[in-house]
Amino acid sequence: MDEKDLKKLYRNSRLKTLPDRIRTRLLNLFFHCGADLGLHKNLGGNFKDYLMNENMPERIAVLRRGLDSISLKELDLALERMKYSPDWWDSCVKNTRTYVDPDYYLCEEEKEANKQFIRMLPEYKRKYPLPIFAHSMEVFANHCGIALLSEKAKKYIEGKDFIDGGAYIGDSALIYLEHNPKKVWSFEISEENSLYYKQTMRMNRVPAEKYELLKAGLAEKTQRCLFQENSGLGANIYGAITAEELNDNHSENSIQFYSIDDFVSEHGLNTGFIRLDVEGPELEIMKGSVNTIRSQRPVLCISIYHNPQEFFETKPFIESLNAGYKFMCRRLSSSMIFEMPFSHDNWWQRHALGFNETNLIAYPEELDD
Repeated sequence: MDEKDLKKLYRNSRLKTLPDRIRTRLLNLFFHCGADLGLHKNLGGNFKDYLMNENMPERIAVLRRGLDSISLKELDLALERMKYSPDWWDSCVKNTRTYVDPDYYLCEEEKEANKQFIRMLPEYKRKYPLPIFAHSMEVFANHCGIALLSEKAKKYIEGKDFIDGGAYIGDSALIYLEHNPKKVWSFEISEENSLYYKQTMRMNRVPAEKYELLKAGLAEKTQRCLFQENSGLGANIYGAITAEELNDNHSENSIQFYSIDDFVSEHGLNTGFIRLDVEGPELEIMKGSVNTIRSQRPVLCISIYHNPQEFFETKPFIESLNAGYKFMCRRLSSSMIFEMPFSHDNWWQRHALGFNETNLIAYPEELDD
């Protein structure tokens, strides 16, 4: 039975009348009885190649330097899973996928965190209605890292501007409002996600002056780029376009990217918190944020699990700025499963990531308890 047969079976079945989550579970049970296990290699680099070709003892020592005991444990677990997980994209192409039962893969702390989140899920759904099933642990339990900060750090970011890189459907912007920002500046390049974002704000009656959604991206340099929508997951970016291309048919498939430094300067922001989860170019965006980090010293929460460069090199880069930061490494969601929404081509698929939602949290050193 090939992909076309599976889709035909789905369209002709009663599954399509069920809620998204139930449909996903039933299809997973019928087709996979588990989840595809593997590391990304198409989000900016191959973990296995990096581990083989870099001076890993030195890189790991730099990464571990100054981290607390919980961060070191998270780091060791991620490194272990990097070594023994297959490359997911290669296994898809070669049809040699590795399927796992999540319960046998997670450690006891991860299982317990999942249980606590499931217990709280009805309350999250009641308090924060969303247009699709998308209540996640990293957002609603851990507040995109803010819940893990000291009380002094939480107070520090109040009344300041928040930059939300990779706004998705507005769930993160919604939770930021719990921390009294001056305004949330959300960047999202997907048209589908942007529509959901606006619906999320309406459903939760968020005042218009508290947020701004920009159909734009963040990058190391301010420029327009060609892009192609990728079914709500993001987009394929093809690089900067020339002035001449802006005047031809390519202009309708282009989108504006900003460096954080340029955007903060242009809009006169007083930045207290920067969150980046943009599927791979987080480190490059950090390189376009140097002035903001040095002058305004915002709290940072940066996703570092998409590719090895951002995992191993983001912390050393921020340290090189000598801006007086301390660091935590935290996995904001202990669930290893990423369930593809039904609007995407691989609609029946579950992708298991051993260290997804691993984030680097950086904050000014004086904000320690």
